[in-house]
Amino acid sequence: MREPTAGQLRTRIAIKPWQDQAQGFADVAVVDGPPLYRWASVIPVSSATYWGSRQIDTGVTHLIVLRHCEQVSSRHVVEAEGLRYRVMRLKGSVGAKRWTWLECELLGSA
Repeated sequence: MREPTAGQLRTRIAIKPWQDQAQGFADVAVVDGPPLYRWASVIPVSSATYWGSRQIDTGVTHLIVLRHCEQVSSRHVVEAEGLRYRVMRLKGSVGAKRWTWLECELLGSA
């Protein structure tokens, strides 16, 4: 895969830490942390599989490319243009740390 140029990073994204916190006896609440804002390129790589209105396939649907960011892990979600993505895997640049590639799954609207 070719490295992008800075001019190709046209989408403003918010990278948020995501964790589930227990509430009461059997309830779970999703808690987002403070966001990191970056410019990125969001590239669809495959489509999501739906049955009715529910997404049933959990594969990688989008590739998000941004300048190197060490704070991102698989415990983060990315919000871009009203959609939310779960980070599945990370890839870094070979050699110089210039770019971070995030393999993400589309979760739906933010």
